[in-house]
Amino acid sequence: MSSYSCCPLYLLLEKKQKDAATIRAKNKKMRILYIISFCFILTLGKAQNLPTELVQLINQTAQNNLGLQAAQLQVDKYQAQIKIAYTFDKTNVYYSYDQNNIALNNLPLKVFGAQQRFDFPTVYGAQKKMYTSEYEREKSFLALQKNKLNAQVSQLYNQVVYVQHQQKTYQYLDSLYENFSKASNRKFELGETNYLEKINAQAKFQRIRTLLTQLAKEKESLHAQLKGLLPNFQAQNIQSQQLEPLPMALIKENKALYTEYFQSIGKVYQTQLQLQKQQWLPEINLEYFRGNNALLSQSLYGFQVGLAIPLFFSGNVVKTKVARLEYQSWEQQQKNQENQLENFVLQKRNELQKHQLALDYYQQTGKKLATEIIKVASKSFKNGEIDFFQYIQSLENATTIEMDYLQTVSLYNQTAYELYYLNY
Repeated sequence: MSSYSCCPLYLLLEKKQKDAATIRAKNKKMRILYIISFCFILTLGKAQNLPTELVQLINQTAQNNLGLQAAQLQVDKYQAQIKIAYTFDKTNVYYSYDQNNIALNNLPLKVFGAQQRFDFPTVYGAQKKMYTSEYEREKSFLALQKNKLNAQVSQLYNQVVYVQHQQKTYQYLDSLYENFSKASNRKFELGETNYLEKINAQAKFQRIRTLLTQLAKEKESLHAQLKGLLPNFQAQNIQSQQLEPLPMALIKENKALYTEYFQSIGKVYQTQLQLQKQQWLPEINLEYFRGNNALLSQSLYGFQVGLAIPLFFSGNVVKTKVARLEYQSWEQQQKNQENQLENFVLQKRNELQKHQLALDYYQQTGKKLATEIIKVASKSFKNGEIDFFQYIQSLENATTIEMDYLQTVSLYNQTAYELYYLNY
C-alpha cells in the first residue's frame, strides 16, 4: 500500500509561488520527478492483529454504550428473578366468630387461624429451571448485542480510515493540480498555451477540491454514527491514514455465539412446557386454628390438610398444547435460522474470494503497472516527449489504479468483519 508520509509536501507548497518559467526549467523538472515518483512507490504491509485504535474503540464501546448498559440491566433482572422460584403465596391469617360454632360449654368460639397454599413441591423446581433458562437466554442475547456492536464499530472504523487515506491521496493531488492550474493560467496569459488547456487544468483542480469537500462531509457523517454508539467518541480517536487488508488468520466466523443463543431460546420453551405439565399436579392447602371463649379453661386447637385437584382438564390441556406448539415452532425456526446463517457464511466467503482476486491482481499486475506508468511518464516528461498536462494524466491513471485497490481493501475488510462477527 502507498505510503505518502515520506513525501516532502512542503516542497510542493513552495512551488505555488513559482511561475510557468520555473515549471519549464530543467532542474525544477527533476525535483518534481523525484518527489512524485518517490511518493507513488506503493508498498504493502500485513498487520498481525486488529489495529490498536480499533481495539481501544471496541473496549470503550463495551464500557460506555447505553444500549449495552440497558441490556446488562435486563440480564441482572433475570438473574434476580431466579430467587423468586421458591416464593410462596401470602399467608391468610383470620379471626372467625360464628354462633353456630359452639364449644362444650354451649358458648360460641372465637377462632384465630392461619391458612397457607403451596404448589406441589416439584413445581418450584420446574419454575427455577425456567427462570434459569430465561437468564441464560438473556446472557446469550447480551453477548450477541456486544458482537453486533463490535461489528458496527469495526466497519465504521474501516470506513473512516478508508476516507482518511483517500483524503491524504487527494490532498497531494490537490496541491499538484493547483500548481498545474496556476501554471496553465500563467502560460495562457503569456500566450504560451491555448484556452482549452487552461480550462482543463482548472476543471481538474476543481474536481479534486470538490472530492476533498465530499470526503470531509462523509467523515463527519461517520463520526456522527460512531458517536451514536459511543457517546464520548472524539474525532482524534482515529488518526490512522493507512488502510490494510485484514490478515486471513483473523477471518474466522464465530458461530458459537449464535449456536448458544439458539439453544438458550429452545431451553426456555422446553422449560415452559415442563412447567405447564406440572400444573396438572394438585396444590396443597394447610390450615391451623385455635378457638376459645370466656368460660373455657384452655383453648381448642385444630388443623386441616387439603389437596386442590383439577376437576376440569380442558384449560390445562389447551395450555399444555400451546406450550408444546411454541416449542415445536421454535425448533423449526431454529433450523431456518441455522440455514440462513450457513448461507450467509457461504455468501460472505464467496465475496471475500472475489475481493481477494482483485487484491491479488493488484499485487501481481496492478502495482507493477502503476509503477511502470510513473516510470515511463517521468522519463518521457524529462526528455520533453510529453507535456506537463500529459504527465499529470499519467499520474492520475496511476492514482486511479491505487484508489481502486484501496476501495477493494475497504470492501474486503467490510466483508471480513461481517464474516468474523457474523453480523447478518
